[in-house]
Amino acid sequence: MKKTLTLFTIVCFLAGAAWLYAAATGEKVLTIHGDAPYMEVYDEDAMGSDAAGGLATQQSIKAYVDSKIQTSTVVITNAQLLALETPVTLVAAPGAGYVLEFVGAMLILNYGSAACVEPSDPDDLIIQYNGGAAVVGTWQTTGFITATADTVATMNPLEIDGASAIAATGAENKALEIENSGTNYTTCAGSTLTVLTSYRVHATGL
Repeated sequence: MKKTLTLFTIVCFLAGAAWLYAAATGEKVLTIHGDAPYMEVYDEDAMGSDAAGGLATQQSIKAYVDSKIQTSTVVITNAQLLALETPVTLVAAPGAGYVLEFVGAMLILNYGSAACVEPSDPDDLIIQYNGGAAVVGTWQTTGFITATADTVATMNPLEIDGASAIAATGAENKALEIENSGTNYTTCAGSTLTVLTSYRVHATGL
């Protein structure tokens, strides 16, 4: 006969439940037992058991999701595009003890009725941690931001070696943002800029 495990039943079972270590993974498995059927709650950051009937802890779900590439989509309005000396946040700060890894970005210029003009040509678009540490190299905007049609482009992460290493305090719990390194664009009539940012979240352990 099929049985339904209610919240009240789960709470009662928890009083007699024990945390066991799974021999194969070394991860914790909580077995909620009593009358069959029983349920197992896994605390596995990598979801290694792949159990069809198992439940996962909140912490393990968050760790699993954070380890995967995620994408944030931000539409920079025409007003923001004209004032892009002021940075625009692409990915919110991840919280204390975490750092964002920039994986890449796709930029989509939705052309309006007149091209953007760069008064201080050549200008660069910069993606950086809030506070100034860049995660991309020099990225020339001429030909993209000045296009007279809908245009797409990509940005790749900067290889940060020992000579350009970022202090942990300059990356931990910092948002990713985009800005124009030169003077604000002019004209740009009706144009907007969509930025799709791919990223991972990592615990620093610091």
